Amino acid sequence: AIRERIILARVPKPLQDTSIGLVTAGMLSLAFFAFKGMIH
Repeated sequence: AIRERIILARVPKPLQDTSIGLVTAGMLSLAFFAFKGMIH
């Protein structure tokens, strides 16, 4: 679902392909890290 949204989004040329995927994965990992912190 996230890849389809990235394909439809206006992403700058330098961030297209793998780099935007890495940025998205990093942001998702930070979100899960925050949720883990709220549980403890």
